[in-house]
Amino acid sequence: GMARIYKARNRDSGEVFACKVLHPSLALQPYTVERFYRQARVSLKFEHPGVPRVERYGPGLGGHHFILMELLTGESLAQIMAREGRLDWERSVRIMLHVCAALGYVHGQAVVHRDIKPENIQVGIDPAGGEKVWLLDFGIAQMSDEGSFSTAFGDVLGTPSYMSPEQIRGERLDGRSDLYSLGIVF
Repeated sequence: GMARIYKARNRDSGEVFACKVLHPSLALQPYTVERFYRQARVSLKFEHPGVPRVERYGPGLGGHHFILMELLTGESLAQIMAREGRLDWERSVRIMLHVCAALGYVHGQAVVHRDIKPENIQVGIDPAGGEKVWLLDFGIAQMSDEGSFSTAFGDVLGTPSYMSPEQIRGERLDGRSDLYSLGIVF
């Protein structure tokens, strides 16, 4: 909701990307700009097929704040579930195993996602014909190697219906909170 996503092509190489551009009205709010760039900084730490690759970010021409990233295929798990209803257990397990692999990698990088929900899981087709799954949106992620956390103790960020009890209480979190949220999705 804080940005528009455009399909962008590099004139020199022809490579295609997704270009996420912060809404100009939100660019006037320093906290929102910081949160927008935060997801790019966090994602730059990752090199995993289940997390979209970020190429670069910053203010562009005309001062527009952007994140240039891997262009994904498919649709969110939320869109799939809205169209198809409850997924069969075999497909659900395959999707969750992909998410678990990405989440395990993210946790290994000392990052807690804090917003695991169907809208932040993208499902596309891989070249072999199976499903490819990505974990999206690190805008409120918590990095334990930061000098200070992105939120003060007691602040509550996330989607309430997918939050762990400790997240709702505003406590410090670790990867177990994300696993709780993933259990709700499953």
